[in-house]
Amino acid sequence: MKFTLPLRVMVSKRKHFILNLNNYRNAHHRVLSAAKRNYAALIFDLGLPKVQYDCIRAHYKIYPASNRIYDGNNPVCIIDN
Repeated sequence: MKFTLPLRVMVSKRKHFILNLNNYRNAHHRVLSAAKRNYAALIFDLGLPKVQYDCIRAHYKIYPASNRIYDGNNPVCIIDN
């Protein structure tokens, strides 16, 4: 099974929240609550089957916008939970 998860989520009509550890740690609790609620709604809208798995293997492909060094664990640790 293969699906694509977003790295940002809308928290209001004109603002989005980028899912990474730095933003998550520093954001206001209301922004975090809205981001979690909207991200959960996005995940449930993917239509994933409601089956329990004993073992799940996840493979991430991140395409950074530039050639700078990129910390892949920064967004992955928030999205995994």
